[in-house]
Amino acid sequence: MEGSITIKSLKEIGNALDMKLVYGFIPNEGSLEKMIDKQALELAKSIVLRTSNTMKLENQGNSDSRIKKAIRERADEIKNNKLKMLWD
Repeated sequence: MEGSITIKSLKEIGNALDMKLVYGFIPNEGSLEKMIDKQALELAKSIVLRTSNTMKLENQGNSDSRIKKAIRERADEIKNNKLKMLWD
């Protein structure tokens, strides 16, 4: 009546159609890999920029291209070795 349906009803409909109901979450980025990459880049950027700011204060700043490279390298390291820290 209000345009809503229960999961139980959907399962029953699926059974009647000889089908199985499957439901879940799909990342907005389109794939789990893209979601992990985005999260790793955000974490890596935070880590690298924090270090970069400290180095600037000590008059040891890096170029923008070096910082971008460091972010990408750190993101790859996080994805390959430290996935758990992505969600901390």
